[in-house]
Amino acid sequence: MLCHVNLARGFRGGERQTELLVHALSAHGIRQKLIIRAGAPLARRLAGLPDLRLVEAGGLSGGLLATQRLLRGAALVHSHDGRGLHACALYHRLHSVPYIATRRVLGRPIRGRWARGAYRRAATVVAISAAVEKILRDEVPGIRTRVLYDALSALPSDPCRVRQLKQAWPEKLLIGNVAALDGKKGQVHLINVARRLQHSHPNLHFVLVGGGEDEENCRRQAHGLNNLSMTGFVENVGDYLAAFDLFVFPTYAEGLGSSLLDAMSFSLPLIASRVGGIPELLRHGDNGLLIGVADEKALHDAIVSLAADPARRAAMGAAGKRFADGFTVDRMVGQYLDLYASVDPGFGKLEAQT
Repeated sequence: MLCHVNLARGFRGGERQTELLVHALSAHGIRQKLIIRAGAPLARRLAGLPDLRLVEAGGLSGGLLATQRLLRGAALVHSHDGRGLHACALYHRLHSVPYIATRRVLGRPIRGRWARGAYRRAATVVAISAAVEKILRDEVPGIRTRVLYDALSALPSDPCRVRQLKQAWPEKLLIGNVAALDGKKGQVHLINVARRLQHSHPNLHFVLVGGGEDEENCRRQAHGLNNLSMTGFVENVGDYLAAFDLFVFPTYAEGLGSSLLDAMSFSLPLIASRVGGIPELLRHGDNGLLIGVADEKALHDAIVSLAADPARRAAMGAAGKRFADGFTVDRMVGQYLDLYASVDPGFGKLEAQT
């Protein structure tokens, strides 16, 4: 049995990609177990999926040792977050079960003998971008890595709901952002630029989609603005992407930026920070514009420039759509199936029979 471990509390890009992978593997007839934190949104989203056993890890009050009981019966383990990686490494030490780790972004240096060993003992550490792979190799010499990019979420959109959103801000060019409000995605810079533009460019309206621990702070920062709306967390992200005219992502750090792929799938031109793996998706001048981190002047100028040039926006949107169309779930799951089979020959035999 293939056992996934994702102990994240919320539902963000990494959990979206875990959901996509588990769904696709289920469609291939792969038996899976997923260890998740009690009450995590991922449990609700995957409930009832064929050939999947969901196991809630409670509060993990017993620490890593308690997690070992939940991993029993696994022939191959796949960790999807940093906390899960350490549980998988310990299980490997105790039972010699191979494990794979997917790393999305590394916010802190990898320090300590145990932490480095957890990465080094993994059969493969999947990096979601070349930028993440470089960090891993620099910090953990001898690590075995492979770059495997995220997939499009294939978000649905409802034409009626899209029309309603457009009508909520009639005759406005909608500048959108979809990201957690956690202080790390740079929405405060969008709010500051919106304040500068509210009188000089009344045709622009900013829409921030997402919730998080920094939401109240962002709402305070945006107080009094008539050209900016905040939705909080929403399920129908695709409706908003279909309604937007421009997607802006002024993040401080990013392993890849899978939300950019989703925006491109809706033919949206991009403005995003030149950081992490983003330049691997956003080709400056082709499907969008890259700006410096926290550079509000560059952000302001890029927005004003693209807002005034519908032909350029359309060309960038079309280029992005062509590029993003290659990042399918089928491509991602095929690469993971090959990786699983290379680590566990028994898994390869099972897949050959399905």
